[in-house]
Amino acid sequence: MSNQIPQLQFVNMELTLKCNFRCLHCGSTAGKPRSNELKFDEWISVMKQLAELGCREVCILGGEPFLMPEWFAIARIICDLGMNLVIITNGWFIEQQIVDQLKTLKRLDRIGVSLDGATPEVHDKIRGRRSSFQKALNALWLLRDAGFEAGAITSVSKLNLSELFKIRDLLVGQNITLISLVCPAPSEKYPSPCVISNWSASCPANVTSPVAVCPPMFFSVNVNSSEQSSISSWSKS
Repeated sequence: MSNQIPQLQFVNMELTLKCNFRCLHCGSTAGKPRSNELKFDEWISVMKQLAELGCREVCILGGEPFLMPEWFAIARIICDLGMNLVIITNGWFIEQQIVDQLKTLKRLDRIGVSLDGATPEVHDKIRGRRSSFQKALNALWLLRDAGFEAGAITSVSKLNLSELFKIRDLLVGQNITLISLVCPAPSEKYPSPCVISNWSASCPANVTSPVAVCPPMFFSVNVNSSEQSSISSWSKS
């Protein structure tokens, strides 16, 4: 057995628990910031250590990462240290000023925007904020038009399972590069009857990118071509 320590490649950094949404499925119970969240100089130390360990990619999220005042400085340092940057956001704060800042981040690889429905009625209910659906769409279009690799992230539950094909149809032909499907775990606010499954599995070897694992089904999503768009699923064997 080899004693070699695996190289650290990818890290998710939850910059803050502060969030302007109250999502039903939120595994972090985000809303108010933690009382002991890392300060800016502490984040700098963490990022330098990650770079020294050979980390290749850092994903910043929250809460809502754009609610942290130093988000841009942190993002820039990640890039300056030679690590690729990924951002996950609810899309509320994505406006031209933010886009202009993002354009200066040379190692920004992709941006994920939460989209939990194909209509305001479904998405806004799950996300706990009116107008959040339109804000998410506006964010996706702004990011796409600015030349970023933008993707939609959908937290799948019994509340929006019937929306998956509608979400696909909404994004087909829009040059949104990926739909990522995730299954939230049950919590006090998000009871088990809403949850599809509590187990996880590995993706079948014959499934190619872009792909996302969604227990108990695997979804391969192609949204770049109206003629080829599809959501294929495989049940657990």
